[in-house]
Amino acid sequence: MKRASPKGDVGGRGVGSAKEALRQELNETGGKACKVGWVAHKSSHSLKTGKIGFASGCPIPIRILGGVDFGTSRAESRRWSILVLSPESGRIMACLEGTDLTVRDFIWAQNERPSTGLPCNGDVPTSDMEGAAFPKVDLSLPDEELVPILHSAASSWGFFRIFNHGIPETLLDSIATHALHFFGLPSSDKIAIARNPPAPLGYTSITKSATIKSWSEALHLMPGEVRIHSLFQRVPSFQESQSFSIDVIKYFSLVGALANRIITLLFRGLMVDDEEIKLVFGSIDSSTLRINHYPVCPVADLTYGSPPHKDYGGLAILHQDEIGGLEVLKDGHWVAVEPEKGCLIVNIGDVIQMMSNGKYQSVLHRSLVKSSQPRLSFVFFHFPSDDSFIAPMSKLVTKDSPAKYRSFYMKDYISMFAIAQKANHSPLLFFEESS
Repeated sequence: MKRASPKGDVGGRGVGSAKEALRQELNETGGKACKVGWVAHKSSHSLKTGKIGFASGCPIPIRILGGVDFGTSRAESRRWSILVLSPESGRIMACLEGTDLTVRDFIWAQNERPSTGLPCNGDVPTSDMEGAAFPKVDLSLPDEELVPILHSAASSWGFFRIFNHGIPETLLDSIATHALHFFGLPSSDKIAIARNPPAPLGYTSITKSATIKSWSEALHLMPGEVRIHSLFQRVPSFQESQSFSIDVIKYFSLVGALANRIITLLFRGLMVDDEEIKLVFGSIDSSTLRINHYPVCPVADLTYGSPPHKDYGGLAILHQDEIGGLEVLKDGHWVAVEPEKGCLIVNIGDVIQMMSNGKYQSVLHRSLVKSSQPRLSFVFFHFPSDDSFIAPMSKLVTKDSPAKYRSFYMKDYISMFAIAQKANHSPLLFFEESS
């Protein structure tokens, strides 16, 4: 490709109009979109909204403002585009390195985009949500006081903040710092531990396997000292692998105990015995930790870090950085859950919805990306073991409240996940009594 000065009409406008549009773009972005280039393509069909070769030879993100047709004949006519190149180009393209994907591959249909979805009302709901603010729970309270508080939060929202949770802020910060350094490695280094499903551990980047791509890369981890250490030993360039492994191992221990405590208290609120819950959630061996990195995105209003979904496990505990991006669907509105220092976010998964016979609900949520700053989050998913038998708790099934779900073994439930994901719904639907 070569650079040149185009002639002709830009998207039905003259070049002067295109330049005026560019000036307006620069004003709207505060000058962040600061470079402009003209790039020749053989035809409009070969136009890629994504990466191109530029003077430095590096892949760069582009934003199409319009096209230019020029030449004295149809045979000589070429397609040109006016491009806005971001100064964050290197970081934006990190998750596309080593792929043939372009930014266009991440753009959702117009009626599914964050910018055209249901309105986001911020952290304090509007009056049609009965004035109930997003729940915030102090875990330093005695268990007998926590039971009704957690029950109310899980029943009304399915999501809640927790503080005084016992996990040191220094540990959370250390994990985040190490993770950012890992994601900053070249793709060729990170794919040394690429995750190959159904294998549960490893690194995932953007691939063509997904029908709709999310603007993110992730590191999937499971408990086990040997397993974690051996994974990072396969990335020699990651010099922090030892300290990162130690942090992750410690975090699994703390967050696993925290998850078990919360689940036990939630079911006490439904008058279910602790021992019944321990049979399902007594171990964290099948639980996972997913560390998500969301690079700066040039089409942040057109795509997702994670599209609307429900968590299919038992309970999730999220740590998000100061940038934030989590939104929860509440009474038909998307509510932004702003980050708060010292707090973690907890949400109910499908398995607890099933075990509670629908008393607690797994709720749709999504994760947005930013056009100016990268984001990092990590989430612990508490899963029962594969051989666990899952059913609505017997005390919650009565003549007046019959079982809403059929029982299953966890391994059979997990096997339905891929099918459900393609259909864009929860695997729990396959086990509803009405289905």
